[in-house]
Amino acid sequence: MESYKVPSSEIPGFSAIYRNPYFKDGTCSEFFSEITTMYELFQHNVTKYSEGEFLGMRKLISHKKTPIFGSYEWMTGKQASVFVDEFGAGLEHVYTKYVSSVAQDSSAQQPLGIYSVNRPEWILTEMAGFRSRKMSVGISDATGVLSAEHMINDSKVPVVVCSMDKIPRILERINEVPSLKAIICMDKFDCSHTSISTLAFNANAVKELKARAESLGLAMLDMDEVREIGRDKPTTPKLPEPDDTSIICYTSGSTSSQKGVIVTHRAIVHSTKAFVLSLNLKDETYMPFMPLVHIS
Repeated sequence: MESYKVPSSEIPGFSAIYRNPYFKDGTCSEFFSEITTMYELFQHNVTKYSEGEFLGMRKLISHKKTPIFGSYEWMTGKQASVFVDEFGAGLEHVYTKYVSSVAQDSSAQQPLGIYSVNRPEWILTEMAGFRSRKMSVGISDATGVLSAEHMINDSKVPVVVCSMDKIPRILERINEVPSLKAIICMDKFDCSHTSISTLAFNANAVKELKARAESLGLAMLDMDEVREIGRDKPTTPKLPEPDDTSIICYTSGSTSSQKGVIVTHRAIVHSTKAFVLSLNLKDETYMPFMPLVHIS
């Protein structure tokens, strides 16, 4: 299958425009026309794979010398849907309680920071945020903790969902990130589930982190606590529009400070449709080797 070259589209300094030969006019409105946002795409897939393997991760089973991981443990589409509903409702209450700008303008899109290596909770957090029109801001410290600080400040992130190992880094720089009001930990505070991000922590260490956060006036909860809030106080989703901001994706910062690239729901969905059409995908399983922070 060869790309379609748009006639007379080549101008000095730029190549011609090439399109999928099945969509020569540049639109694919009839292909999954009901899907216009990332949240709608998520809902489509959790319904399609309601009882099937949806998100998987290998559990850490030993870490004496080198980490040893077991087989993949999967979450079904139905389980993912319930998680997103509960956590999404809980997130709304967290924003209402701790973020003053929500009280001032509840209709404005709010940024939601996500700070961890690749794991199912990364995707689930993003979808839970989309449930109430949050903008996903992937945070990285690949070039140092100052880069994470820059991303939080540049996007004015008030709530960060992160793995446990990132919390000390945030607390060390909390005076430099005035927009941050709450941290939600992906890992359980009771340390009942061992993962790479919790190896350096025990109950006493978590207790110290909580005390430190409290002394700084920073709210700190774990995902289970937020899900419980959502279960006790369910909310009606406030769904995004196609032209709402979906993600703010930061560049690597190899030449200067990282720049936040604003991407709409429409843009990502359109790219996803083109990807599926070009590769003729059906029910393949996707394994991201690149960090989700680069493009979720």
